[in-house]
Amino acid sequence: MKNTSYILLLLCLSPVLLPACSWFDSDAPKASEQTEEKKQEIYNLVDSTRIIRELLKKDAITQILEDTDPEQLEILLNNFSPALMAFESEVLSSTLPVILHFFKPNSPEYTTIHNILNELAVEYHDRVKFVEIDTEKLFSIAEKAEVEKLPTLMSVKQRNELDRIEEVVDKEKIQQLIQGLIEHTDSE
Repeated sequence: MKNTSYILLLLCLSPVLLPACSWFDSDAPKASEQTEEKKQEIYNLVDSTRIIRELLKKDAITQILEDTDPEQLEILLNNFSPALMAFESEVLSSTLPVILHFFKPNSPEYTTIHNILNELAVEYHDRVKFVEIDTEKLFSIAEKAEVEKLPTLMSVKQRNELDRIEEVVDKEKIQQLIQGLIEHTDSE
C-alpha cells in the first residue's frame, strides 16, 4: 500500500505535473514567469481534480509516470476518484499544515471569507497551505469530512483534523485558527 500512496502523491502534485503537461493549458504562465505575489495562492480542489481528470482522459498518467509499476497504477486508478486523488495530494500529503475552506459558491459569505483567506495566504505563504472545497461539486469530500454547516473552516496537520469552525467568522477568528495550527506545528 505504501507504493500506491507514493504513486498517488506523484499523480496529484498538480503544480509539478502541470508544467510537464504543456498541452493542458498553453496560456498558463510557466512557473518561472509567475510573479512573487502569485507564488502563494489558495488551492482550489476542483481545479486539481480537473487536472487529474484531464490526465486520465488523455492517458497521460502512464507517460508521466513511465517507471511506475503498471499493476500498482491499475490498483490506484481502480480505487480512487480524481477528487480523492486531489484531496490526498493537496491536503493529506501536504508537508505544510492546511486550512480547508468548505463553501457553497453562491453564498454571500463565500466572497468575504475567500478574500480574507487570499490575504492570509500571502502573509502565511511559507507556513500554511490554504485549500478551498466547493461542496456542490465535491460533496463526497465534504461528506467524508463530516461537514454539516457552511461555511466550515478546518485546520489539518499530518492527516489529522486539529480544529474546526462552522460559522461565518471575521479575519481575527481565522487568524486565531491559523495561529493555533502554527503553534501546534511548532511544538512538534
